[in-house]
Order: sequence, then structure tokens, then C-alpha cells
Amino acid sequence: MWPFTPKWESIAKNTNLDWKVRNEAILKLNNQKVLVSIAKNDELLQLREAAVEKIIDQNILAEIAINDEESWVRMAAINNLTDQNVLVDIAKNDHDVYVREAALKKLTDPKVLANIIKITKYGNGGFNTIGLESVKKIIDQNVLGDVAKNDEDSDVRIAAIGKLTDQNILSDIVKKNLAIDVYSKDWEARCKERVAAVLKLTDQNILADVAKNDRDKSVRIAAVEKITNQNALGYVAKNDEDYDVIEAAVKNLTDQNVLADVAKNAKDGAACKAATEKLTNQNLALVKNLTDQKILANIAENDKDYYVREAAVIKLTDQKILIYLAKNAKDSHIRGVAVREITDQNVLFDIVLNDGNESVRVDAAKKINDPKVLAYFAKNDLNYLIRKWAVYNLSDQNVLAYAAKNDEEWSVSKVAVEKLTDQNILEDVAKNAKDIKVQLNASLKLTDLSLKTINLIILFYKNDAHLNKEITIQLEQLYSNNLLTLSDKAKILQLKGQKFNFHEDSIGCGSSGHDDYISSYNFNL
Repeated sequence: MWPFTPKWESIAKNTNLDWKVRNEAILKLNNQKVLVSIAKNDELLQLREAAVEKIIDQNILAEIAINDEESWVRMAAINNLTDQNVLVDIAKNDHDVYVREAALKKLTDPKVLANIIKITKYGNGGFNTIGLESVKKIIDQNVLGDVAKNDEDSDVRIAAIGKLTDQNILSDIVKKNLAIDVYSKDWEARCKERVAAVLKLTDQNILADVAKNDRDKSVRIAAVEKITNQNALGYVAKNDEDYDVIEAAVKNLTDQNVLADVAKNAKDGAACKAATEKLTNQNLALVKNLTDQKILANIAENDKDYYVREAAVIKLTDQKILIYLAKNAKDSHIRGVAVREITDQNVLFDIVLNDGNESVRVDAAKKINDPKVLAYFAKNDLNYLIRKWAVYNLSDQNVLAYAAKNDEEWSVSKVAVEKLTDQNILEDVAKNAKDIKVQLNASLKLTDLSLKTINLIILFYKNDAHLNKEITIQLEQLYSNNLLTLSDKAKILQLKGQKFNFHEDSIGCGSSGHDDYISSYNFNL
């Protein structure tokens, strides 16, 4: 601490002292004359700035704010200025953008601010910071409207639009900008301004007019997204030529009648599709919450959308209604869905016999579990899918044998053989099935190796080129089986053309014994 106050003046004025010491003294000074002298005359800007911050004389502050060569000193003076005229002059004319901004922040008159906006130009970085800062301070709607319509800078115009709430002024901006030539260099900027104005609009009539008539799709989309009037949205969805606009309109549509109208009458096929999907999704949501069986039945039978009808059927639990739909619904898909929910075996049997749609018949057959009915279908139904399903779910060996021997569809007889376990029946199928492939499959299921060998040899001599390769493989495997008798091995050896390669000791005797055994065996096929 200094011993007494008067020394602060001499220290503050002493240019031979360190500037930090002098700065500390200035901060303690109250003598305005000394402060003014330092503020005007000292060589160091830090000290001038410190002195200015303590000056209270508005004329002195104005003089320094206008004339000091350092922007930091001028801004320090501006911070203490209250004279609006001086601040206006600085905001308009100072060569430093930061100084102009400092003066601008002290201004309060909206007309003055608007006037400054008109005369200011771009500052550092290509931005009209003075104009943008001015807009922030204006609240008068007419002044903002004038700036939004007439300022030369698009960023300033958009900033002004962002502060507007007056619907008439916003509407005027949209209409005025719309009149600009689409090939004008200003067109893109004006489109952005119209979007900004639309985002501030709340008047549904104005928004509808913009959505219908603006030449730029981004503006139309902005308007559509704010429209709640369903008829206006429907008009746009039906008539606009841009899919993005159509999509935005359909997205905001909730009215079932309007959606249906769009789905039916829109010029663009994509619009029809989008509206149909929206309508379907809405109806599906409604159906999911329904439990009333009569209402669901009515929807299932009469709704125009298949997916909605299907959803309604799935929600049904009343067997009488399901049976009615299964027998009477015009749409075969709906009959099929209903069939899958029915449990009455007699009804299902009747549907298999009488429905005119094969898919429905198959669905009904898959719900039947009565062995007698399944046996009937396995033997008699004309649809091989139904016969196959019946065979797959049967265990009656005689019915399976019948299917294996007589069914002309390979996939049915194949399943029948796979289900057979009775060896006597398998032997019968191996000998008497109409299809040689069925005979082979039945033969391969025989557990009697001797019987299997004979059957495979018989099949081999039927000369089916495709099957003989498989038969050859099976005979080779049998021949190498230690459980196969010498007699059966000899039968394999006698196949014409000696197709099997084997070591002569593999039949359990030397070559002499081998020849004697072959000559002694009377093998006639």
C-alpha cells in the first residue's frame, strides 16, 4: 500500500515507471483531469484504456470513442457512453467492425437500428455482423417486416423473418418472393426466405395456398408440414407432381375418407400407393384393438383391403363366424385364413371336399387329425399335396402300403415308404409298387439281408440306368457285409458283366472252392 493518496497521481503520470505499476495507480485514481490527460495522451494503449474506463464525462468519452487510434480504447469509451447520437455515428462510420458492434449494442431506437442495417456492409468473414446484431435488438414488427422484405443481405432478411410473428407481413414476404424470376441469381436465397417465413406462419389458409402454388418444392414441403386441414393436404397429395411433397402430405393425413380419395384419384401412382398403405396401417391399428366379433366379421367379409380383412379374421374367436367365413367369404385368401382357425373336424372335411380353391382345401386338410378321414384323403384325393399331408400324418401300415404301391406322385409314395415299418408290407411294396424308385426305397428298408440282396439284384436287371448306379453302390456295401451269407455273395458275383471288384478270398474260400460254389448254385432270375 502506498503511504498516501496524492502519490497515485504522480505514479500514474510517471512514464519512467513500469506500466503495470502505473496501471495499478490508475485503477485507484478518481481525479478526472488526470484520468482524461492519460486517456488522451499516454502512449500505452493499456493505460489509456484503463483511464477511459474511469472517465464519466460524456463529451470526453465521445471524443475518445471517435478519435483514438486504437479500437480497444474506443470500445472502452463506448462502454461508458450513453449519448445515442454519438453511438449512432460510431455504429455507422467506425472503420472497425468490433467497434461498430460495441456501439450498436448500446442503441435502443428500432428506427435507428433499421437505418444502420440499411447502410452497413459485410464485415470480417463475409458476414454482415452489424446487420445481424441490429436485427436481434428490434422487436417492432413493421420495422422487422421492412428489413425482411428490402435488406440487400439474405442472412439479415432471414434473421428478421425469424423474429416476425405478424401473419400478414409473413404472407406478404412469401408472395413478394414468389414473384421473383426462377432463373434469377437471387432465386435460391429467396426460396430459403420463403421457407423461413412459412415456418413462422400459422394461418391455415395462407399455408394451404403456399402448399398448392409455390414453385419451389422445399417451400411447398415446409407449408405441407404445418397444415392440419385434411382437405388441403388431400388436394396436395392428389395433384402435386413432386413425390417428396406428396409424401409429406400423405404423412400428415389422418382422415380416412380423404386418404381413400387420394388412394383412388391421385394423379401420381406413388401417391395412390402411399395413401393406400397409410389407410391400411390405420385400419390395421384399429382392428388390433377390436374385440367385438360381429364388427370383426363385417370387416373380414367386406373391407376393401386384404390385409385388414386378414387381420380381422385372425382376431376372431367365434367358431360359428369363422365357419361362416370359411364357407362363404368371396376371397379365397380369407377363407383360408378362417379355415386355419377352425377346429370342427366335420366342417374341415366338408371344406376339403367342396371348396373350389386348392389352397383352401390344403389349409383345411392340414387341420384334420381323424385317421379315418386322413386315410380317405390318402387314397382318394386328387390333390397330391393333400394326399402327401395325409400320408405324413398316418401310421396305418395298410393305408401307407396302398399309397406307396399305387400313388403316381413320387413325393407321396416316397413319404409312405418312409413311414412304413412292417417288414412283410415292405417286402410286398418292394415287389409290387408301380414305381421302381419306390421298390428300391422299400428294398433298402428290409432288414433281411438275403431278401434285400435278391430284391436289389432283381431291380438291377430291370436296367434302369439312373437307379443302377445306386443299386450298384448298395450291392457293393452288402457284399462287404460280414453278416451276408456265402450264397447271397455268390448271387452278387453272378451279375452279368462282373461289375464288382473284390478279392477272391473275401467270400471265405480259395479260388478252387469259389469256382465249385458258383457252378453248384442254380441261379435263375
